[in-house]
Amino acid sequence: MLRYTYILVKGFSMDKIVDELENILQTKFEVHESEYWGMYFEKKMYKDANNIRVLTNYIDGEWQYKEYKEYSIVIEINKAISDNIFIDIYSYFRDNAIALLYEVEPKIRERHYYYKNEWVLENN
Repeated sequence: MLRYTYILVKGFSMDKIVDELENILQTKFEVHESEYWGMYFEKKMYKDANNIRVLTNYIDGEWQYKEYKEYSIVIEINKAISDNIFIDIYSYFRDNAIALLYEVEPKIRERHYYYKNEWVLENN
């Protein structure tokens, strides 16, 4: 099963979010630029993995999360990141954020959750 965790944040600039993440995690993020993603930040916590990435919700003329347009920044957290790191990050932005978890078993099923002190299964 594949797990994808996202924290969508509103009311903060990307630079401010990255500054806060660097303080929370005591590490530096690298700035990247691509034709599709535009400018984004990334920190590889583990070798050969995009563990935490910070990018905009609006990419290449499309909303990545159309139902959450008010949240302009997305923090993607790789499944390898511990739950404690997720809680530390989410706790800081909690008043201006929503957290989403997608579990996917390719060609079998997909489950979506949102976070409210614990993961709650959405009605799919």
